[in-house]
Amino acid sequence: MVLDNIAMFRQAPGSLPWHMTITQGSSAVTDAVTPNFTYTWPTIAHTFGITGSRNWQDNWTVVPLSDHGKLRALQKIYRENSSASWIHDGMGALGSFSGHFRSSYVWVSPNDAQKLADLTFKVLEEGKPPKKEAGAPGTITLPGPITPLRP
Repeated sequence: MVLDNIAMFRQAPGSLPWHMTITQGSSAVTDAVTPNFTYTWPTIAHTFGITGSRNWQDNWTVVPLSDHGKLRALQKIYRENSSASWIHDGMGALGSFSGHFRSSYVWVSPNDAQKLADLTFKVLEEGKPPKKEAGAPGTITLPGPITPLRP
């Protein structure tokens, strides 16, 4: 997210940054193995087979940042850091950190990982969702399914 925004600000400095907070998530892996064996009489034939499968499923709940003040602050952070000398243009070498926006690619050397981490912590701190005020509405759950009324 951080390097994608940097790439966007290098291409369009007045852009509106995007920022999401992951509130919950899960990953599940399901493996299945099915062996089979057949024996045919009287011609005596033996067949053995095995099949396998692996399924992955990821689910994430994300909350986009929409607070005007926080978006302005993030815009300032990205604008100030988009010309940092340790963030390079183009496709990075194998093992580098990278991001892109449209045709603009940026990358950071593993040697500068601490600088990228510091920038990421700054973005995460500024992009925290606003705290819910006491008495503010929370999640609304609608009942369902609702049976349609018949005349």
